[in-house]
Amino acid sequence: MMNLLPTIDQLDAKILTILQADGGITNQKLAEKISLCPAASLERVKKLECQGFIQSYHAKLSPSKLGLQVNIWLAITLTALTKENIQTFQKVINKLAEVTTCYHIMGNADFLVNIRTPDMNTYQQLLIDKLSPIPAIKSIQAINVLSIIKDNGLPILK
Repeated sequence: MMNLLPTIDQLDAKILTILQADGGITNQKLAEKISLCPAASLERVKKLECQGFIQSYHAKLSPSKLGLQVNIWLAITLTALTKENIQTFQKVINKLAEVTTCYHIMGNADFLVNIRTPDMNTYQQLLIDKLSPIPAIKSIQAINVLSIIKDNGLPILK
């Protein structure tokens, strides 16, 4: 069977690694780091963007500077995995600013949801007022993050 996915070489992998660590790097600085002229560097970056390897550029914000001290992951199980239940759940989750990430998963739960709030009282109110009333939810298991040991982005395997 033919592989229809675009491939990258070692230089592309190096570019992706650098951009993932510092999405705001100038093309000039990137070109220096990969030993190419700026025009060739920019051409490679544009190619990686067009091929979908680079989805977006963004700033990594400091949760503590924004007053978001509480970092909780919720393992949420629905009453049944029906299309209606999933859509109802997703509709509510997508409206909650406190939800930073939501994964539809396999295993003991159906969804893994990351919540960021300033304090436990705010988290508790979110749970009581906005999550618990969702009729599609059967159970919620909370896991409170004490500290982040590693958060490096994706591995570039090449």
